[in-house]
Formats: sequence, structure tokens, C-alpha cells
Amino acid sequence: MTNRPQTTDGGGSTPTTRDDRRPTRRGVLAALGGGVLATTALATPATSSHADPLVINDFEGEFPGSNALGEWSQTGDLEASVVSDDGSWLELSYDGTGWFASNVRRDVSAYDHLEIALRGADGGEEGDATIEVGGVEGPLDDLAEGSVGTDRSVLSIDLVAAGVDRSALDDVWLEFFDASGAVWIDELRFVASGPPAIGDAARPRDLDGDGTYEDIDGSGHLAFPDVNRFFQHSEESVVRDHADAFDFDDDGSVSLDDVLTLFERV
Repeated sequence: MTNRPQTTDGGGSTPTTRDDRRPTRRGVLAALGGGVLATTALATPATSSHADPLVINDFEGEFPGSNALGEWSQTGDLEASVVSDDGSWLELSYDGTGWFASNVRRDVSAYDHLEIALRGADGGEEGDATIEVGGVEGPLDDLAEGSVGTDRSVLSIDLVAAGVDRSALDDVWLEFFDASGAVWIDELRFVASGPPAIGDAARPRDLDGDGTYEDIDGSGHLAFPDVNRFFQHSEESVVRDHADAFDFDDDGSVSLDDVLTLFERV
């Protein structure tokens, strides 16, 4: 069997391991400033710098039957399911049971929240339903922030915190149970919160739901190009105006220490 040749440090005696070649904390600033890590960042493809809301249902099309994504959408077992004449609201009247469902069937990784714009007959109807988003199910009032009022209000579900797999989200279901009432739904949509794009990359992502956006270039994983991009733009308003999103050392501000802390996470 032929052994793979070992890489040496040039003297021909001591093998060089991957860990030996990995930059140290002491040398990270020199590496960034000298372009050692910057060369990797140049290979990162540029993508859209802004994620507009992805509307699932706005009831302006052919409902029931399809949604704004061109996917299946339907209701069942309700007292009434009626779209307003101007197509701006879907009335759902329920008495003990009933459901609304809408297929998504796509990657929604660019978005981190599901929003439901609606109003209720009495207010407080978030306690009347469960919701399932991409296989994650629970009481609507547990998963969503906000409450239903008699005027238009917005419920917001943090998809990252809920543990939803956004890479292949199949559908959204609302199911009413053990309650009577009515809601009027205006719109269901996915939205991207957090800081805007830094440079020519995609929007940063919070990969672990801790409130900081370590995936600086929005590639879906943390790597050295993220450290490089953060270092290069750390003095700009796009970072300074969103300090909470990039306060990796949790000291209340953005500084060089945050660059070093992010580096240590790679």
C-alpha cells in the first residue's frame, strides 16, 4: 500500500497538520489586514442584498384552490369560509372545529419569521387555534408573539426559535378547536428580520437563534469569509446601526473584540 506523502514545513522533518496552519487569535488581525483570509472571501458569490416579504396568501387570487405562491390552499370543517368582495380578507367562522391550510413547498431560509395579519370578532382569538409550520406544531398563542385584536393586528412566529426546518418547508396549517368565533385573515407572509446585507452578500443569518448574526455573508454556515467581511465593514453604519446583532462578546457595543470573538467561533 502506498502511503500519502506528508506535507512538511520546508525543512523536510516536521509534518505540518491542519491545526498548525490554522490562524491563531494572536495573528488574526494581521491575517485580516494582510489579506490572508480576504482571498477566501473573494470567492463568496454575490446574492440578493434584500429579501422582500414572501406572501403565501393575500386572497386576491383564486381562493379556495391556490395561494399567492401558486400552491394548493384550502379550508375545511368550518361554519363559514368566505373571501370578501374586494379580495382583501378571508373570513373563517368556526364552532368547535375547522382548519385552514396552505402549501409552501420551497426553501424559505432567507426568512426567519412567519407573520399572520388578521382581526378577530372579539379579540384574543390566538387562543382558539393551533398552528403547524413545516412540521412544528403548537398552540398559536404559544408560538406567536402578539395578540389578535378587533382591528387589524399581526401575529409573528420566530421560525428559528421554533426549530422550523426552513430549507424545505412544506406547508402552514391553522386548526381551530373547542372554541367558537370568527377571524378575518388579511395576509400570511414570510419576512426577514435582523440587519440588512453587508456589502454584496446576502443578508446575515442567526444560525443558532441567540440573537446575534454570525453568518455575516448569509451563506448558511459560519466560516472565515464571515470574519473577514465583518472586519472589513465593522466601522460602517450597516454594522454600527445594528450593534445588538453583532455584539458577539456581549459587552453592549461593537468593537474589535467582537471580530476576535467571531473568529474563535469558526
